[in-house]
Amino acid sequence: YPLRRQRQMCIRDRAVSNGAGSFTGLRIGLSFAKGLAFSHNLPIVPIPTMMSLAFSCRKSKPDIGLIHSHGEKVFFQKIYWESNLPKPSKEIMVLSWNEFLNKYDTTKVAFHANCNNLLKDDDLIFAKLSSSSV
Repeated sequence: YPLRRQRQMCIRDRAVSNGAGSFTGLRIGLSFAKGLAFSHNLPIVPIPTMMSLAFSCRKSKPDIGLIHSHGEKVFFQKIYWESNLPKPSKEIMVLSWNEFLNKYDTTKVAFHANCNNLLKDDDLIFAKLSSSSV
């Protein structure tokens, strides 16, 4: 077989999620990104998972973000918008599902990631993390 001409991979933008999320998943993702960046002498831009998910829902401009942690625990964060970009208004908290329901202001727009098994209705926007939506 003749050798095929291979195109060099040109990486222009490097971003990696820095949490909230699964400890093991974050550790693997950050390790891969650091290895790739180190081997090509490239910088890394850390992106908070919650802000990335909020940005994927930018048409609705959510005020609250939720990411399922484990069991009935969720990562919870309030969000505000500035120049069409989501910004954290407070630190991420870990709450039980019932604690969240007691704090939840139903006049606010909220999104969730992987909270399907906790939801009883579909009042929250489903956010799917994807590089194509960011």
